[in-house]
Amino acid sequence: HFALPAIKPDPRLNYILNFKIEEFSTPVHHPVPTTGPIVFYNQNLEVLVISPLDNFMSAMQAPVNGEWRCGFGGLIKKIPAGTQSQTIIVAGKGINQTFLKWGELIQKWHNHKPADPYADVAMSYLGYWTDNGSYYYYRTEPGMNYHQTLLAVKAYAEKQGIPYRYFQIDSWWYPKAEIKLRSSHNRGGFLLWEPNPDMFPKGLRAFQEELGLPLVAHNRYASDESPYCQKYQCVYHQGDKRKGAYPIDPAFWEEIMDNAVKFGIKVYEQDWLYTHMDMIPWMRSGLGNAESWYDTMANSAEKRGLTIQLCMASPEFFMQNLKHPNETHARTSHDYKGGLPKRFFWMPFHKVGLFAYAVGLLPFKDNFQTTTGQKPTYNIIPEANPFEEALVASLSGGPVGPS
Repeated sequence: HFALPAIKPDPRLNYILNFKIEEFSTPVHHPVPTTGPIVFYNQNLEVLVISPLDNFMSAMQAPVNGEWRCGFGGLIKKIPAGTQSQTIIVAGKGINQTFLKWGELIQKWHNHKPADPYADVAMSYLGYWTDNGSYYYYRTEPGMNYHQTLLAVKAYAEKQGIPYRYFQIDSWWYPKAEIKLRSSHNRGGFLLWEPNPDMFPKGLRAFQEELGLPLVAHNRYASDESPYCQKYQCVYHQGDKRKGAYPIDPAFWEEIMDNAVKFGIKVYEQDWLYTHMDMIPWMRSGLGNAESWYDTMANSAEKRGLTIQLCMASPEFFMQNLKHPNETHARTSHDYKGGLPKRFFWMPFHKVGLFAYAVGLLPFKDNFQTTTGQKPTYNIIPEANPFEEALVASLSGGPVGPS
């Protein structure tokens, strides 16, 4: 990749925290290329933070022979004359304090304000979640569709005095392509961002009105078989087994966000963010390509008063949030699975949560099952510590999502 400047930190700063370019921005304590901040420190907690200051979706910081080369990613085919690569360096004492100082400065540079803790329904109230790890993830009550199942959940909650103020609907609610892939049960990209008729026979708006609560709604990547790619110009994967595509016509996002308003959705959850970058070469091949994709999505949502949850985000998405006021929270740990050891989730959650918080987002721990011994939709050990899950979710400042 093209690099200027090249930075060689003081060798006495012999520890490192940085974030991998992958889903959920996995925190690691060894040098790896990153699109986000790098934290150097020592046992005296003397700290140095470096990161891109702009061009976030194209920026790259890579360790080469003991120095960090800061510039643009190597898949970019052309850099126009006059393009500026900017890097910010912040020194201080204490990891949290210096990291937050970096975040304060970079937010100020971009005139970005931290998300209000009560910015939307997902941040303000208890909600019921149906995403990966939940009891009703791709599963309904026997003999019921999702319309009936979720209305029954609400009736139960009211009987028990559980004050749900919104429901989250996950990727099961819209039609997807089928792909030959062992993970995710052969589910590919979306065909349409509209309700499956067998899930909601009366339509999603009718369900939402009967529920009487707003929705948080999930979206993934588009399939290369999507009818949207007949309607709008698309860019495509180049042999990737996930068979994804991306409509690059801004009118696509106008249609998606108009649907969100029509369906009673208040928070738009864009999932599989890193997958978009990893799967479609167009994203990283041109300066400004990925920015145009992300910015059009965020601006279309903002225009309609919708907020956004970032999910499966690599570091550049946390950074690009600085250009927009309507991203309120981000998932900062892998998909919840009740029976796995908590260290698998909670250790990265707290470190990536610090990154999210520094750039003005609140961290989301993901859903959690509240009943011990409840069998999930896959063959793993059930949740045994629901109170601990509830405590971590509550202390995070982000959404609290029983499932």
